[in-house]
Amino acid sequence: MTIEVYRSADDAPSPPGGLEFFTSKDVLSPFGYKAMEIDDTWFWVPGTEEEYRNSEAERLGVDPKDVEIRFSCYQTGPKSCAGSCMSGFCRLMFNPAQNFYYCGCT
Repeated sequence: MTIEVYRSADDAPSPPGGLEFFTSKDVLSPFGYKAMEIDDTWFWVPGTEEEYRNSEAERLGVDPKDVEIRFSCYQTGPKSCAGSCMSGFCRLMFNPAQNFYYCGCT
């Protein structure tokens, strides 16, 4: 599947299972958020570095080990990006195969 990149986070698909998007300046995630079903209930779980690397590798067409980690672009919620990128924009991305929302530099 293709990684989706959004100019506006408002264009991101709704999460599954009735989950609601949230924003918190008290909780930051450098590797995104994943919607996960456990015992018929949906939860937000923090994304892992491996999920981030694999998704970015797919988007960029590179090996996961070659994905650059930029902590200046991070998330304050499943569809809210913050921070900056030296060359480009910190944008919301979505890996539909994993219900994985993350921010990256474009």
